[in-house]
Amino acid sequence: MTEFIATMYSVFLFLSIGSLAFFGLTSIFAIGEGCFIAIAAVFNAFVVLRSVATKLSANTLMVIPFLIGALAFTRLTRYRWAARYTIAIISGVGAGVVFPNSVKTQIMLPITATVNGVLTGTPDPISAWVTFIPMVITPLAFMYSTKWSGWLHRGFGRNLFALSRTFFLMFVGGRMNELASSSLFSTPPSGINSYIQRPIIMIQDIMEGRLRIV
Repeated sequence: MTEFIATMYSVFLFLSIGSLAFFGLTSIFAIGEGCFIAIAAVFNAFVVLRSVATKLSANTLMVIPFLIGALAFTRLTRYRWAARYTIAIISGVGAGVVFPNSVKTQIMLPITATVNGVLTGTPDPISAWVTFIPMVITPLAFMYSTKWSGWLHRGFGRNLFALSRTFFLMFVGGRMNELASSSLFSTPPSGINSYIQRPIIMIQDIMEGRLRIV
């Protein structure tokens, strides 16, 4: 019974929230959105409270992060200014922990690999230079300061700037194509199977007596 109700609830959310793409903001969408937010809020609150209770009983030092997290909920009150401390702490700690590893893995390692490819001619000289040239020129597209980008709008600099924007847009287009392709070939089939085919089979099983609701 619980599984059947959960499945029908999922179907309702799938159809009501998905109606936004075809019918815009309607009452059906508003009801589906409200149900989703309500259920998600209750579930997340239950998980947070259970986790907090378990960790507080195991380690009294967890009181500190609990208080920091509790400040975030002041956004729902007139004392919403207190939530800024939570955002500042999380942003500061997150930047300090994540930034060094991100710089190493996403910037330094690719640059090192590209430069080594040019110096050693691997996997072949043409591929190495085809990778190296966009890596050097593309950052010019992000020079917005008048002080530093003035030369990019005069003479030969204009050609470099146009080339850098071309490389950047090619990268963005490629990434968007990857995301669109993966979504196109994975999301609709899984959605049809989860929210249309499976519920129909379940209803047929109930009507034909193969599945009983108790």
